[in-house]
Amino acid sequence: MKTPSKELRLAASEVSSYRANRSYPQAPFPPELWRKLAQLAQLHGVEKVAQVAQVAVGTLRGHVSALPVAPASVDFVECFVADRQLLDVKIGLESRSGDRMSIEAPGLGVAELGLLVREFLSR
Repeated sequence: MKTPSKELRLAASEVSSYRANRSYPQAPFPPELWRKLAQLAQLHGVEKVAQVAQVAVGTLRGHVSALPVAPASVDFVECFVADRQLLDVKIGLESRSGDRMSIEAPGLGVAELGLLVREFLSR
């Protein structure tokens, strides 16, 4: 196994320290400790973090899924259209998940283009 990162080793040390010093044997970890472990799991993988920190994989997975989703970086393109009725369109889009869509449509309405792009990116 590859040597864990410094941050992961520190978090595992915090888990051990908390276990050794908690007020009663089954006292839950503080939310900030779970948050730190969940953020590390996003970087290094749930199984690796759970193994190094000696926490339950399923519990850690639940904390990872509860993290707020960071907004993806988005390239913004602004287009000014003289005639708002019809466009000759050739564009390519890629979603956060890596899905791609190409649109080639002569005479596409501006409203329809907006709906297509919004629907694709919301998947």
